[in-house]
Amino acid sequence: MWDGQASVMNWNDLLQQYRTLIYILLEKRNEAGISHVTVTELSKVLRLSHADISSQMQKCIDLGLIEVADPSGFHVIHADLTNSPIGHMSQLLKVIQQLPDSSFEQQAEQLGFTLKELEAVYGYFIYLLL
Repeated sequence: MWDGQASVMNWNDLLQQYRTLIYILLEKRNEAGISHVTVTELSKVLRLSHADISSQMQKCIDLGLIEVADPSGFHVIHADLTNSPIGHMSQLLKVIQQLPDSSFEQQAEQLGFTLKELEAVYGYFIYLLL
């Protein structure tokens, strides 16, 4: 049996890791807005393996949250994650918690999204699983 409540909590934890990663990059910015932080530093703070950190960094790049600024630096594109893929996923999780039996149409309506936009949000979840 699928425990939807536990699954939502696990997704919230994962999304919080991404928020924390962005926060660390913001805190480590230099005057030019570039963050130079190592995978080892991030691994210690987030308590994840180097491979997991590298994967999360790449996914942040792919989702348009950060960009590579130079060989060892990153620039945060979306400091406010509310209107980013991460924010949209968090909003969807709240709708699913509040309306667990809702249809896609109802979820889209609650979020103020089109069905196409809702599909994209579900696609972000699938991408994070990879």
